[in-house]
Amino acid sequence: MTGPLPADAATPPRPRPRRRRVLPIVVITVLVSLGLLAALAIPVIVRGLTATTSPHERTIVLTSETATATIVLPGGWSWLTPFGDESRGVAGSPDRAMTVEFALLSGTDAPAALEQVAPGPLGPASEEILSDRPAGIEQILHARVLDQEIVVGAVTEAPVTLTFVSDPSPAYDAELADLLATIEVRR
Repeated sequence: MTGPLPADAATPPRPRPRRRRVLPIVVITVLVSLGLLAALAIPVIVRGLTATTSPHERTIVLTSETATATIVLPGGWSWLTPFGDESRGVAGSPDRAMTVEFALLSGTDAPAALEQVAPGPLGPASEEILSDRPAGIEQILHARVLDQEIVVGAVTEAPVTLTFVSDPSPAYDAELADLLATIEVRR
């Protein structure tokens, strides 16, 4: 048999697979979504990783579920709050030679808090009362880490403790004392 095939024996043309039409739309949608996410998230992340500096005195507020602490930073000092954690922060002196890391803790006493934040064995601890309140309330306990210039401490108003780790040279003890005198811890 030679000659043309009957009309009913011819195979119909194959339709294009559906996924080839949908694939570009899916790719474009994913790329646009990623672009929008990056545009919204990157500024927040950069802001969380960048210290802010003010030429004027400012009050920093640290908060946790059960307490707040305020620290008055002198003009020129920088402040960095870790991304998403309002209970911690790092203050830096204007010349960037001294940093003080703060953390607000609940349910711990001052000696335990010192041991928790100390990067090494501690020397003798000193205790000072920061106000005219009864002993044990608004006091500061601090100690120098042995063989280092690091000072660790805790400001307490039971059961809340604000810890600090300061990395100054001994020349910065007065600046640290001035900074610590401004701290208030409240339940």
